[in-house]
Amino acid sequence: MKSTDENGRSRQECPSDAWIIYPQERMTRWIDDKLGRMGVLSYRHPLLLLLTVAALTSISFPGAWLLRLDTDLARLLPQSFESVQYLKILKERYGGEGYLVVVGHDAEPDALKRFADEIAPKLAALPVENKTKIV
Repeated sequence: MKSTDENGRSRQECPSDAWIIYPQERMTRWIDDKLGRMGVLSYRHPLLLLLTVAALTSISFPGAWLLRLDTDLARLLPQSFESVQYLKILKERYGGEGYLVVVGHDAEPDALKRFADEIAPKLAALPVENKTKIV
């Protein structure tokens, strides 16, 4: 037997509750339907899409211009975190935080290995409170 749902689509009747649409599936179908309609609309009216995108971009540009990128870890995390307290100590003691990278190149592999073996103990002896990893 066939019947139609509230949107006029045909649906095969089933004696079980397999035809029941749960809220998550209903939302998924709704989003799928709206995105499909938007796709068809943008295909049929590309100039309208272009003008809409241009208008939304021009409206949002002043707000986006005021956005700032803050990469300071101490300001991004809550001040009560222990890691933030350690970062403050690190800044006071050394003037900032960062990474130390030592690169050896343009040498024979054996020479680079000797260099790494010689410098590793020196780096390990540096006065750092929270060492992570020396490779």
